[in-house]
Amino acid sequence: MEIDPRIQKAVVTVVDTQIETNEPPEIALTFARLVNEGYSPAAAKDLIGCVVLSEVFDVMKHGDKFNLPRYVAALTRLPAIPENKV
Repeated sequence: MEIDPRIQKAVVTVVDTQIETNEPPEIALTFARLVNEGYSPAAAKDLIGCVVLSEVFDVMKHGDKFNLPRYVAALTRLPAIPENKV
């Protein structure tokens, strides 16, 4: 599935900002873990971006609030990407 370049840019910004600010702390840990497991930094960020998109999808489609425990749980399951939400 092709992602709109504007959405992709926004997701990359979110991932980069979260890694730089270490907020939530699990994001930098997940990034380091994925790189240590052999993923390139770009691939690790792409995987984390899947989690960001999944969380945004839940918020938008179901009217949920951002759920930090759900977000962190999805990060810890990487490289398994979140299930298809369509």
